[in-house]
Amino acid sequence: RLFKEQGADLVDHPPKEREALLEREFQRVTISGEEKCGVPFTDLLDAAKSVVKALFVRQKYMGLSLQSFCQTTARYLHELSGK
Repeated sequence: RLFKEQGADLVDHPPKEREALLEREFQRVTISGEEKCGVPFTDLLDAAKSVVKALFVRQKYMGLSLQSFCQTTARYLHELSGK
């Protein structure tokens, strides 16, 4: 909806201005090794393990349903499975 509202504005702007107009609608997220969010490290570790487990399940599902799976993600999961 927002893109449609701004659609007319974006057509008249050069590419760099167009990117700036679209970019302002997204929140930036920074992931670092520092604990800035106030969440205990063990909770972050548990969340990361859950995400990795979900990715393994997704990879297995994609393989069984004969669909392609992201090569980059598959490579990192393969590295994790060896550890």
